[in-house]
Amino acid sequence: MTGAADQMSAADFIARAIEFLPAIDGPRFPEIRLHHASIAFELATKAAILHSGGSHAECLTARHDLDACLATARRRGFNAAPEAHYAARTLTPFYKTHSLAQLVREPGALALDQLCAEAAAHVAQVDAWMQDDNKTKV
Repeated sequence: MTGAADQMSAADFIARAIEFLPAIDGPRFPEIRLHHASIAFELATKAAILHSGGSHAECLTARHDLDACLATARRRGFNAAPEAHYAARTLTPFYKTHSLAQLVREPGALALDQLCAEAAAHVAQVDAWMQDDNKTKV
């Protein structure tokens, strides 16, 4: 499916995604927590793209666009949970424009903790998918 270099890159991407997940007792500024959650979401999705044979160029075209990342990953065989799609649609307009602080003040926006939880669930889903796929290759 992919070469050793791409597999390592995918593993690096998912490892970095896990590192970026905001801790429950993390930064008290909500926009920082959302920024970390968005980065984790993006890195995990790019890990799925690379793991399934995608290129770094495909990852770059979806930079800061979580919807585009999910669409590319879906074309490559990764199916994210519906909650991940909702989180991506909510985060993308603010993440792309570096204005996550506005989302915190947006009336009716998904709760901060829920968005962070959806990002964490997405990272876990990608990680599990990659591990399961690696087991079938052995």
